[in-house]
Amino acid sequence: MQFNDTSTYNGHIQAIERYVYSSDYGRVSGNPIELANWTIRLNQALNRTSLLMSEYANNWRVGDWNTGSYDTGTENIVSGTREIALTNPEDIMFIFSVLIKQDATTTDYREIKPFDIRDRSTLGYVENDSQNVGIPWRYEKVGGYISLDPTPNYSATNGLKYYYQKVPHMFLVGDTTAEAGVPSVFEEIVHLYAIDQHATEDINVTLKSLVQSDIARVERDIKNFMSMRSASDQMPRLKPVRRSSR
Repeated sequence: MQFNDTSTYNGHIQAIERYVYSSDYGRVSGNPIELANWTIRLNQALNRTSLLMSEYANNWRVGDWNTGSYDTGTENIVSGTREIALTNPEDIMFIFSVLIKQDATTTDYREIKPFDIRDRSTLGYVENDSQNVGIPWRYEKVGGYISLDPTPNYSATNGLKYYYQKVPHMFLVGDTTAEAGVPSVFEEIVHLYAIDQHATEDINVTLKSLVQSDIARVERDIKNFMSMRSASDQMPRLKPVRRSSR
């Protein structure tokens, strides 16, 4: 579904005009201020949709196809520097794999393990022991940084590589054919979330009750479907219901 389709009325803006304004087409698309406000609400809805679908990332990695395939980043390893600042951390939703080069000349990467600084096994890391240097074998994510353990004793250009899920692609107020980047069968939830936000801002109790009922229905369908998706590409199997003949 496109963002704003004034030709066939099959866009998120037109769905909002049908739902909220009784098919008064142009009420939003033809009003620059209203269009800007609904663009903000739709972008907030994209974030909310992404969080909902990420609940099932173990079954099938979710992502916005507007941002490309695998999202990867690289940073330099600097000898004696444990904390590596991430480029544009505001674009990262979460990191799910980190790899490093083990020396300055290799081109190969080796995956390292995550750890939690609150774990007692990280005592040497916490104390920042000057002897705790070498080839990192684990990492922790802290804010806009990846912290390595032990502290690397070598430098490597693009020595750290990470795979991550990017935040959703945001709509622009002037967009027309831009899409949400989620499976088309789930696109309804995007404008429903936006309408829910509008109902809250407008203190419209009747609209709030109506849209929350529709949100509950669509969320239930999404959760049921996502729970059946398999990381190993196995088709869901239907099991017959056995009833007693007694």
